[in-house]
Amino acid sequence: MVQDEVQGYHWNKQQCTLHPIVMYANDRNNICQTFTFCFISYDLSHDTGFVYALQKVLLGYVQSHWLHIQNTEYFSDGCSGQCKNYKNFLDLTYHKHDFDVDASWVFFAKVMECHHVMALVAWLSEN
Repeated sequence: MVQDEVQGYHWNKQQCTLHPIVMYANDRNNICQTFTFCFISYDLSHDTGFVYALQKVLLGYVQSHWLHIQNTEYFSDGCSGQCKNYKNFLDLTYHKHDFDVDASWVFFAKVMECHHVMALVAWLSEN
């Protein structure tokens, strides 16, 4: 059937993951700055290991540019595969040990509508 062909094509084409991140940080004058990042990966598992790998890259960048960082606050829509499982809470427990920075994590019940993220995704889809 033609319907099966369309579905088969959909699941067999090459894909990647776009993981947009918005970071707010105060500069030396205590003025809030906005930074947008987008990680592109062929890892489609979207699991805790993927999130931890993003944290390593992002916190390495942050710590190299802002030496005075003392706390990281994460805000997420709480995707169960990425964020709301025992492995992620274990990572949060060891965040200070792994990254030398305290952390807290806030989970929202629905997808967050962040204009910075939406603008970044729109730009990426056009380019």
